Amino acid sequence: MSRSYRRGGGFAVRSRAVWRGGRKKLDKHSFLRKTSFMSRKSLILPLAALFGFASAFSATAEQARINGPILSWHLDPTTTMTVSWIEHTGQEATGRWQFGKAGFGYGDNDDATTLSGMQDQFAQVYIVQKFDATAVTGASELGLNISYDDAFIVYLNGQEVLREGVEGAGKAGTVSTDHEAEGFDYFALRDWKAALKEGGENILAIEGHNHELASSDFTLHPVLVRDGKEGRTIIGKGADWFYFAGGDPGPGWAARMPEIETAPAADEQEALALDWREAGADEWTSGKVETRPFADTGNLIRWTLLEGLKPGANYEFKLPDDYADRSGKFRTADADGSKPVRFVTGGDMFHTREFLDEMNARAGAEDPLFALLGGDLAYANAVAASRWYDWVDSWCEKAVTPGGLMIPMIVAIGNHETITPGAWAPPSVQPPHSAKFFYSLFLTPEKYKSNYTVDFGDYMSVVILDSNHSQTIVSQTSWLAGQLEERKERPALFVCYHRPTYGTGAKQDELGIRTQWVPLFEQFGVDAVFENDHHVYKRTLPILKGEVVKKGGVIYLGDGSWGVRTRNIPKAAHDLPYMASAQAKRHLIVVEAKGSEINYTAKEADGNVIDRYPAAE
Repeated sequence: MSRSYRRGGGFAVRSRAVWRGGRKKLDKHSFLRKTSFMSRKSLILPLAALFGFASAFSATAEQARINGPILSWHLDPTTTMTVSWIEHTGQEATGRWQFGKAGFGYGDNDDATTLSGMQDQFAQVYIVQKFDATAVTGASELGLNISYDDAFIVYLNGQEVLREGVEGAGKAGTVSTDHEAEGFDYFALRDWKAALKEGGENILAIEGHNHELASSDFTLHPVLVRDGKEGRTIIGKGADWFYFAGGDPGPGWAARMPEIETAPAADEQEALALDWREAGADEWTSGKVETRPFADTGNLIRWTLLEGLKPGANYEFKLPDDYADRSGKFRTADADGSKPVRFVTGGDMFHTREFLDEMNARAGAEDPLFALLGGDLAYANAVAASRWYDWVDSWCEKAVTPGGLMIPMIVAIGNHETITPGAWAPPSVQPPHSAKFFYSLFLTPEKYKSNYTVDFGDYMSVVILDSNHSQTIVSQTSWLAGQLEERKERPALFVCYHRPTYGTGAKQDELGIRTQWVPLFEQFGVDAVFENDHHVYKRTLPILKGEVVKKGGVIYLGDGSWGVRTRNIPKAAHDLPYMASAQAKRHLIVVEAKGSEINYTAKEADGNVIDRYPAAE
């Protein structure tokens, strides 16, 4: 019998899958080389204990590392459940063009696009952007404000216009400096007018070099400006770039705009099945395991949709043999609402693993039926896949009820699930690619649509909306009106999205929601709206037509500080006529609904209650 070993960086398990399509088999040593330093460190002891380094390990046996599983609902929660996990194939996404935000790097905890596989693997990164010649018409100088570690070469339409700290190009380049990125340095481009294409599109390309493969960090964050260091910005901080990490981008790369290469299709492999049964039953039922790419990481999402389940019943499942006795338990929702429903809600989950783990454990301790998660889940910005691996593992390990049940999630999208491409971006980086990890990991009723409704029989409904991230607010208004009208007689009717419209002033409110959606919330009797994003706790008084009322209004709760550092709340927030409670505290909200009787309790990670509504008598 095989065994699993649990750790924050995922699971190392024995795999019997036979991979085809020319994929190189990984022995113990090559697998460790292809894993990040922290993962290698965490894998050595478990692998030694499992296989023995001398003779028990088969040199041809492949290794799979997985994150999860997690459970989610996007269809009927009384009769279905989606079980999913991430499988690492050992083919992390390098050697092809991708799309991400500057800066690029690792090791400094300040990179928008984290190159987690760079250390010990490759020393060059290539990035490409374009700009129109009209942007520099009449310019006296074209230059870069650049944060870098350790060296770089700049090309304009394929012609070299700047070099700093490196001799030679590509893998043959030799770095002569060990420069630390401490802010932005300015460099004027030489001979740029001769390289410029008048009246058209111009390609800016930069080749970043690390001092050595084993370097502890790397940074490349350029800003293109005209007329000197303080001049007008052409390509700004945090701009979107094409990037090529690992391998050789090929001849002429610096003179053309690349095309995004999609992740390769999953290799042909033996069929996998997930076994499940109602608790106490003798026989197992097998469900087919489906596979899709985890965006462009080279890794896979494995998932099974369990259907035809009994309402209000406990179930258990076990993953395929390839994943070494991975098992879990869950409960479906009741069909008739005769029992109280208890769930937890919150958003903005992951600044640090410590914060995330603490609040996920609190979620489990509250023994909820499910969790309603309001966006900014992993803070990956559609560029840092490694944060999703941690996020999935934390939920799998910590969000477990006292009775050992896993907690299904219903998820909304937030701004940190997305990367916003520039107007020039090709179709391949428009949605869903702008939220590639979110749309890879989570299923929704309509593909690549982040607004949907989950109905708990006819006693409770949860409407999920996208507050201007991968869909505009106005594009969802008509759909929202139809969804709410159909459910206006529900005893409990909730809405969840990311950016708040009735906030504390910690950040700006999303006023488009107030004009487009709030009148519908009021018209169709929404009980509560769960908002997030601002990294504080907030609860409003009931609001109707912009005024505080005693009856008939809607309350707004949030505002997203599950596992993040909180923001300061302006003193003026306490004077807002609609504000009932505003606190700079990390929290989740426990909701208990029995028919139209609904109670809300905000708690910190240690269980301390910071707010109740209605107030305890």
